[in-house]
Amino acid sequence: PDLATWGTGTLSQSTAAGATVLDVQVPDGFKEAVLFGWDSYAVPHYYPYLPDTSIGTTDVRVDNELLSWSSLSWTSQNSLRLSGVDGLDADSYGAVQGHTAGDTVTFYYSPWGALVPDPTKPLFKTLAEDYATLLNSADVWEVQYDAQNAHYVPWGLWGYEKFAQIIYEKLNHPVTSGDGFGWVSWAH
Repeated sequence: PDLATWGTGTLSQSTAAGATVLDVQVPDGFKEAVLFGWDSYAVPHYYPYLPDTSIGTTDVRVDNELLSWSSLSWTSQNSLRLSGVDGLDADSYGAVQGHTAGDTVTFYYSPWGALVPDPTKPLFKTLAEDYATLLNSADVWEVQYDAQNAHYVPWGLWGYEKFAQIIYEKLNHPVTSGDGFGWVSWAH
């Protein structure tokens, strides 16, 4: 529940274990999250934001099963189809469980294939504080925290800046830092 999401819908029809296609009903006004260019200094300032499969997987939860999908297509104004659905079981392809029509489908942000915490929920602060505690305990003075740019989602630079600020406030010594783009972290 503390992970960053970009919407919810309901499963349109029941599926059996092994399903690789899911049809989802979405509410009026539902917007598909789109990729904002990463090939320049520009960062994703727009909501909703979700990287496509060239950057990472796209993840959903149906009922209690976490799944990934490879393509999304709109079938009507309030319906979409997720194809290339796969579960977490490496020994099989498709959903591990069967699902019932009406089950909730939650769409998660997953930049570079990593689920990220919602910057407004307690898990976000806990992870940042735990990272600072690790740096303090190990007496680390220089880090390249490549994953911090994942916290751009879902609210642009705000999540990135909040994550960096929480870390810096918990440090007990100076630490230099950058991210995967080579930028110096905010509040550094």
